Amino acid sequence: MAHSIIPADEKIRHFKRIVILEKFIMIPAKLIVVIASAIFLWQVKGETEFKFVFYRYQFWMYLLGNLVFIFTLIKLGQRKVNFKIVKLSAFFLSVIDNLFLSFLIYFSNGLDSEFYWLYCGLMIRNAVNFPKIRSQSALNLSFIMFYVIAIYLHDQSSVFLHNQVFWLKVAVLVLVGICCWGIYTLLSRKTRVKEELQEMTLRAEKISLAGKLAASIAHELKNPFGIIINSVYILENSIGNTSPENRKHLDIVRKEILRSDRIITDLLNYSRLVEGKVEKIDVNQSIDAVVNDMGPEFFKNIKIERKYSPDLPRIYFDSLHMKQIIYNIVTNARQAMEEKGEIVIETAYSSDGYILVVVQDTGRGIDPGLIGKVFDPFVTTKKKGTGLGLSVVKSIVDTYGGSVNIKSSGAGTEVKVNLPIRTILKNGNQ
Repeated sequence: MAHSIIPADEKIRHFKRIVILEKFIMIPAKLIVVIASAIFLWQVKGETEFKFVFYRYQFWMYLLGNLVFIFTLIKLGQRKVNFKIVKLSAFFLSVIDNLFLSFLIYFSNGLDSEFYWLYCGLMIRNAVNFPKIRSQSALNLSFIMFYVIAIYLHDQSSVFLHNQVFWLKVAVLVLVGICCWGIYTLLSRKTRVKEELQEMTLRAEKISLAGKLAASIAHELKNPFGIIINSVYILENSIGNTSPENRKHLDIVRKEILRSDRIITDLLNYSRLVEGKVEKIDVNQSIDAVVNDMGPEFFKNIKIERKYSPDLPRIYFDSLHMKQIIYNIVTNARQAMEEKGEIVIETAYSSDGYILVVVQDTGRGIDPGLIGKVFDPFVTTKKKGTGLGLSVVKSIVDTYGGSVNIKSSGAGTEVKVNLPIRTILKNGNQ
């Protein structure tokens, strides 16, 4: 891919940074500048009427432009928005400030104007609003360009180009821009690494405890069942010509033990999480891996439609457990359809910090009497099922602090899995 896709969680955090900066820092700062500019402009003496009207016109245009875009940002900050609109509003606010500051430098003392130092503050603001080096550099270069134009219009000549003070001030702006980008990038990276380390540690501890508990229970049950099945085998071969009734009961015992053994095997599969590791995974790729491994024969006469969010953030998860979640849900969806149908798998990211995985099928649906029990262990309508599929899904998702919801009708079933992107956000510790 030519351009990297920004994850949805980073977009939301970037959006919040823009709103906080503009609302709580830039608005108070601009009020001071606007009041000072208004007093200065309205006290001007000795100018022509045309210039005086022009100065005031520039002032009112600046004020109106700020009101429009700041109002847009604050309103957008109260609900879900398009990230492009947010960035566009921040961009125009930066351009308006650049133009007005250039106007103030032109109007006041040109090269000697004290307003020059406001450029440093605006460059710091650009580092926060536009962390990418390309967009940030373009804005900072436009600042320098308009600064040069303002001095030229004030002096009506290019003599200032031979002034060492001018080149010193330009050098200061360049250095401020580079330093702002570098410092902000380093701090952001350090914060992100710290958050990811905390997240990985928290999740690893939680799933380790859950996995160890499941493994210990499964192993304790596995050994007695092995002894029992061996005993049944010995009895069957040693009792000789016994009555059909006794043979029947022995057969029942053997079948039930084998069914219980399958249940324990499923429990052991869940406990495999303790042997794995938490890592940063791509949910979309995990879904593709499971569906592809199932093969075309499994989905014979079944249409699979995948609606993935392209900017889905990666999540700290054990890959085996993620695949088990997808496998169990998709298997249930496939088994709900007799000969043909459609399965839709959709992923998305919500602004409250959750990855959503939705699986819809066009099967026969779930009996209304069972809909409230589908997550209970051993509840199944399948002849060979253990009833642990959705129960295991819910156990895994609960371990990570997520949730599973299911809706069903005669036209099909929808299973929605909500996975928190960060445990520390969920707990309110960030």
